[in-house]
Amino acid sequence: MTAAAAFTSPWLTVPEAAAYGRVGRSKIYDACRGGGLVATQTHAPKGTWIVHRDRIDEWISDGMPMAARPVRKLRPAT
Repeated sequence: MTAAAAFTSPWLTVPEAAAYGRVGRSKIYDACRGGGLVATQTHAPKGTWIVHRDRIDEWISDGMPMAARPVRKLRPAT
């Protein structure tokens, strides 16, 4: 059985996300806190982090950034 087949819900806890992404739990926590990995915390500030499987795939594809990328503002057309 593959890692993706082991999880039935698309929403993963940090330990499940770490196993799915084959990285350490601290890397997932740091990326969630820094905004590099889009996640939801159930009861901030000490609640459980949950991450959608698609966001983990995107995060890995983007090179696992630890912080959110700055949003580029377009200049108004003149």
